[in-house]
Amino acid sequence: MPIAPDKTEGPSKILTFAGIELDCFKNEARLPKEKVEKSLSVIRILFARRKDSLKELQSLIGLLNFACLVIVPGRVFLRRLINLTIGVHQSHHLIRLTLEVKKDLRIWKTFSDSFNGKSFFLEEGRASSKNMMILES
Repeated sequence: MPIAPDKTEGPSKILTFAGIELDCFKNEARLPKEKVEKSLSVIRILFARRKDSLKELQSLIGLLNFACLVIVPGRVFLRRLINLTIGVHQSHHLIRLTLEVKKDLRIWKTFSDSFNGKSFFLEEGRASSKNMMILES
């Protein structure tokens, strides 16, 4: 059976799967550096503007929505951006960036700078009935 070398990866402690780096050594998932830099550059550009087109806002929303796979609390700070696009149908229409939206963008910048798109794998612990009885008393 032929093997496609571009679709295989040798033994490694860091594996990129679906655009997310999975690091088994550090037990974390993170965004690749290119995606973090791209989202930061778009945020900086938007932060300097008072209005932006629907198309560019949707592009940023797509980037940040993907980042939410790793940055778990990010979805809350994405909602206001999504709400701005509701009811706008033409991609060239300009949308006013409110003060609240700029605050959300500042938080996204902080997430990208400080956390660098890293998230620890969440534990899926199971509690036995014996442990639950101990917790109740």
